[in-house]
Amino acid sequence: MINNEANNQVLMARQPIFDRQLKVIAYELLYRSDNDSDADFLDGDKTSSEMLLNAYTSINDEGSSKRVPAFVNLTRKMLIKQSVPQLLRKQIVIEVLEDSAIDKELIDAVRKLKEDGFKIALDDFFYDDKYIPLLQLVNIVKINVQQLSEQELKQHIQKLAPYRVTLLAQKIETLEHLYECVDLGFKLFQGHFLSKPQIVKGKKVTSNTLALMQVVQERGSARHGPG
Repeated sequence: MINNEANNQVLMARQPIFDRQLKVIAYELLYRSDNDSDADFLDGDKTSSEMLLNAYTSINDEGSSKRVPAFVNLTRKMLIKQSVPQLLRKQIVIEVLEDSAIDKELIDAVRKLKEDGFKIALDDFFYDDKYIPLLQLVNIVKINVQQLSEQELKQHIQKLAPYRVTLLAQKIETLEHLYECVDLGFKLFQGHFLSKPQIVKGKKVTSNTLALMQVVQERGSARHGPG
Protein backbone atom coordinates (compact mmCIF):
# COMPACT_ATOMS: atom_id res chain seq x y z
CA MET A 1 0.00 0.00 0.00
CA ILE A 2 1.37 3.41 -0.97
CA ASN A 3 1.99 5.75 1.94
CA ASN A 4 0.53 9.00 0.65
CA GLU A 5 1.64 10.84 3.76
CA ALA A 6 5.28 9.94 3.08
CA ASN A 7 4.90 11.38 -0.41
CA ASN A 8 3.30 14.55 0.88
CA GLN A 9 6.00 15.93 3.15
CA VAL A 10 6.83 19.62 3.19
CA LEU A 11 10.19 19.72 1.43
CA MET A 12 10.78 23.43 1.16
CA ALA A 13 9.31 26.65 -0.13
CA ARG A 14 10.28 28.05 -3.47
CA GLN A 15 9.97 31.60 -4.72
CA PRO A 16 9.98 32.39 -8.44
CA ILE A 17 12.56 34.65 -10.04
CA PHE A 18 11.28 36.61 -13.04
CA ASP A 19 12.85 38.24 -16.06
CA ARG A 20 11.78 41.56 -17.60
CA GLN A 21 8.93 39.87 -19.45
CA LEU A 22 7.74 38.52 -16.07
CA LYS A 23 8.50 34.96 -17.11
CA VAL A 24 9.74 32.57 -14.43
CA ILE A 25 13.36 31.79 -15.23
CA ALA A 26 14.33 30.14 -11.91
CA TYR A 27 13.19 29.33 -8.38
CA GLU A 28 14.96 30.14 -5.15
CA LEU A 29 14.67 27.18 -2.81
CA LEU A 30 13.89 28.12 0.78
CA TYR A 31 13.84 25.56 3.56
CA ARG A 32 10.65 25.11 5.56
CA SER A 33 9.96 22.94 8.60
CA ASP A 34 8.22 19.64 7.84
CA ASN A 35 6.04 20.15 10.90
CA ASP A 36 4.93 23.70 10.25
CA SER A 37 4.60 25.18 6.78
CA ASP A 38 4.65 28.66 8.30
CA ALA A 39 7.84 28.06 10.28
CA ASP A 40 10.75 30.42 9.95
CA PHE A 41 13.25 29.63 7.23
CA LEU A 42 16.14 27.71 8.66
CA ASP A 43 19.79 27.83 7.73
CA GLY A 44 22.91 25.76 8.17
CA ASP A 45 24.65 22.87 6.46
CA LYS A 46 21.85 20.35 7.08
CA THR A 47 19.32 22.69 5.52
CA SER A 48 21.48 23.33 2.45
CA SER A 49 22.05 19.60 1.97
CA GLU A 50 18.34 18.81 2.14
CA MET A 51 17.56 21.49 -0.41
CA LEU A 52 20.13 20.04 -2.79
CA LEU A 53 18.75 16.55 -2.39
CA ASN A 54 15.14 17.58 -2.81
CA ALA A 55 15.83 19.70 -5.89
CA TYR A 56 15.53 16.52 -7.96
CA THR A 57 11.92 15.94 -6.97
CA SER A 58 10.55 19.42 -6.54
CA ILE A 59 11.79 21.72 -9.25
CA ASN A 60 9.88 19.90 -12.00
CA ASP A 61 6.95 18.76 -9.88
CA GLU A 62 4.29 20.84 -11.65
CA GLY A 63 3.86 18.65 -14.71
CA SER A 64 5.81 21.07 -16.90
CA SER A 65 8.49 19.81 -19.25
CA LYS A 66 10.45 23.05 -18.85
CA ARG A 67 13.37 22.83 -16.47
CA VAL A 68 14.52 26.00 -14.76
CA PRO A 69 17.47 26.42 -12.41
CA ALA A 70 17.17 26.45 -8.63
CA PHE A 71 18.95 29.13 -6.59
CA VAL A 72 20.29 27.51 -3.40
CA ASN A 73 21.96 29.19 -0.42
CA LEU A 74 25.15 27.43 0.66
CA THR A 75 27.03 28.00 3.87
CA ARG A 76 30.70 28.97 3.83
CA LYS A 77 31.60 25.50 5.12
CA MET A 78 29.81 23.78 2.23
CA LEU A 79 31.43 26.08 -0.31
CA ILE A 80 34.91 25.36 1.01
CA LYS A 81 34.26 21.62 1.25
CA GLN A 82 32.96 21.67 -2.34
CA SER A 83 29.93 19.77 -1.05
CA VAL A 84 27.95 20.21 -4.25
CA PRO A 85 27.33 17.19 -6.50
CA GLN A 86 28.65 17.75 -10.02
CA LEU A 87 25.39 16.26 -11.24
CA LEU A 88 23.68 19.50 -10.21
CA ARG A 89 25.90 21.98 -12.01
CA LYS A 90 23.36 22.70 -14.76
CA GLN A 91 20.42 22.71 -12.36
CA ILE A 92 21.38 25.09 -9.58
CA VAL A 93 22.78 28.56 -9.02
CA ILE A 94 24.90 28.65 -5.88
CA GLU A 95 24.21 31.62 -3.62
CA VAL A 96 27.04 32.92 -1.43
CA LEU A 97 25.47 34.20 1.77
CA GLU A 98 26.03 37.79 2.80
CA ASP A 99 27.49 36.76 6.18
CA SER A 100 30.20 34.55 4.66
CA ALA A 101 33.67 35.72 5.62
CA ILE A 102 35.51 36.85 2.47
CA ASP A 103 39.05 35.50 2.43
CA LYS A 104 41.37 33.56 0.13
CA GLU A 105 39.88 30.22 1.17
CA LEU A 106 36.38 31.27 0.16
CA ILE A 107 37.51 32.99 -3.04
CA ASP A 108 39.45 29.88 -4.11
CA ALA A 109 36.39 27.72 -3.38
CA VAL A 110 34.13 29.94 -5.49
CA ARG A 111 36.68 29.96 -8.31
CA LYS A 112 36.80 26.15 -8.29
CA LEU A 113 32.99 25.90 -8.42
CA LYS A 114 32.91 28.37 -11.29
CA GLU A 115 35.56 26.35 -13.16
CA ASP A 116 33.46 23.24 -12.58
CA GLY A 117 30.57 24.84 -14.45
CA PHE A 118 28.41 26.20 -11.63
CA LYS A 119 26.80 29.62 -11.79
CA ILE A 120 27.35 31.73 -8.68
CA ALA A 121 25.27 34.51 -7.13
CA LEU A 122 26.01 36.92 -4.27
CA ASP A 123 23.00 37.09 -1.96
CA ASP A 124 21.75 40.27 -0.22
CA PHE A 125 24.65 42.22 -1.66
CA PHE A 126 25.78 45.51 -0.16
CA TYR A 127 28.83 46.97 -1.87
CA ASP A 128 32.17 46.75 -0.13
CA ASP A 129 35.64 46.64 -1.70
CA LYS A 130 36.23 43.27 -0.03
CA TYR A 131 33.84 41.74 -2.60
CA ILE A 132 35.95 42.77 -5.61
CA PRO A 133 37.66 39.34 -5.99
CA LEU A 134 34.25 37.65 -5.92
CA LEU A 135 32.70 40.15 -8.32
CA GLN A 136 35.30 39.04 -10.84
CA LEU A 137 33.96 35.49 -10.56
CA VAL A 138 30.23 35.53 -9.94
CA ASN A 139 27.42 35.62 -12.51
CA ILE A 140 24.60 37.28 -10.55
CA VAL A 141 24.37 39.92 -7.83
CA LYS A 142 21.19 40.02 -5.74
CA ILE A 143 20.38 43.40 -4.20
CA ASN A 144 17.70 43.96 -1.55
CA VAL A 145 15.97 47.07 -2.88
CA GLN A 146 14.20 47.60 0.45
CA GLN A 147 17.50 48.38 2.13
CA LEU A 148 18.67 51.08 -0.28
CA SER A 149 17.36 54.42 -1.45
CA GLU A 150 17.07 55.13 -5.18
CA GLN A 151 20.31 57.13 -5.01
CA GLU A 152 22.09 54.29 -3.20
CA LEU A 153 20.82 51.83 -5.80
CA LYS A 154 22.26 54.03 -8.54
CA GLN A 155 25.60 54.16 -6.73
CA HIS A 156 25.63 50.37 -6.42
CA ILE A 157 24.88 49.92 -10.10
CA GLN A 158 27.67 52.34 -11.05
CA LYS A 159 30.17 50.43 -8.90
CA LEU A 160 29.04 47.11 -10.37
CA ALA A 161 29.19 48.35 -13.99
CA PRO A 162 32.80 47.19 -14.60
CA TYR A 163 31.88 43.59 -13.77
CA ARG A 164 30.08 41.12 -16.01
CA VAL A 165 27.25 40.40 -13.61
CA THR A 166 23.48 40.22 -13.98
CA LEU A 167 21.58 42.32 -11.43
CA LEU A 168 18.68 40.74 -9.55
CA ALA A 169 16.34 42.97 -7.52
CA GLN A 170 15.17 41.28 -4.33
CA LYS A 171 12.21 42.28 -2.14
CA ILE A 172 10.07 43.84 -4.87
CA GLU A 173 7.01 44.86 -2.83
CA THR A 174 5.23 47.34 -5.10
CA LEU A 175 4.67 48.06 -8.79
CA GLU A 176 6.62 51.29 -8.28
CA HIS A 177 9.62 49.27 -7.05
CA LEU A 178 9.40 47.05 -10.11
CA TYR A 179 9.31 49.98 -12.57
CA GLU A 180 12.14 51.72 -10.73
CA CYS A 181 14.36 48.64 -10.88
CA VAL A 182 13.63 48.06 -14.57
CA ASP A 183 14.62 51.66 -15.29
CA LEU A 184 17.82 51.23 -13.26
CA GLY A 185 18.92 48.27 -15.37
CA PHE A 186 18.00 45.22 -13.29
CA LYS A 187 17.41 42.11 -15.42
CA LEU A 188 15.89 39.77 -12.82
CA PHE A 189 13.25 40.33 -10.14
CA GLN A 190 11.97 38.63 -7.00
CA GLY A 191 9.56 39.64 -4.26
CA HIS A 192 6.17 39.23 -2.63
CA PHE A 193 4.56 41.67 -5.09
CA LEU A 194 5.41 39.27 -7.92
CA SER A 195 4.92 35.99 -6.06
CA LYS A 196 5.17 34.85 -2.46
CA PRO A 197 7.12 31.69 -1.60
CA GLN A 198 5.19 28.53 -2.48
CA ILE A 199 5.22 25.42 -0.32
CA VAL A 200 6.55 22.36 -2.15
CA LYS A 201 5.49 18.89 -1.05
CA GLY A 202 6.68 15.49 -2.14
CA LYS A 203 8.86 12.55 -1.18
CA LYS A 204 12.27 13.32 0.25
CA VAL A 205 15.30 11.92 -1.50
CA THR A 206 17.67 9.97 0.73
CA SER A 207 21.42 10.38 0.92
CA ASN A 208 21.74 6.86 -0.54
CA THR A 209 19.90 8.04 -3.66
CA LEU A 210 22.31 10.93 -4.05
CA ALA A 211 25.29 8.59 -3.58
CA LEU A 212 23.92 6.35 -6.35
CA MET A 213 23.52 9.38 -8.64
CA GLN A 214 27.15 10.33 -8.03
CA VAL A 215 28.35 6.77 -8.81
CA VAL A 216 26.41 6.80 -12.09
CA GLN A 217 27.91 10.17 -12.96
CA GLU A 218 31.47 9.02 -12.19
CA ARG A 219 31.06 5.85 -14.25
CA GLY A 220 29.66 7.87 -17.14
CA SER A 221 32.62 10.25 -17.02
CA ALA A 222 35.10 7.36 -16.92
CA ARG A 223 33.40 5.67 -19.88
CA HIS A 224 33.52 8.74 -22.11
CA GLY A 225 36.96 9.88 -21.04
CA PRO A 226 38.21 13.44 -20.66
CA GLY A 227 37.53 14.47 -24.23
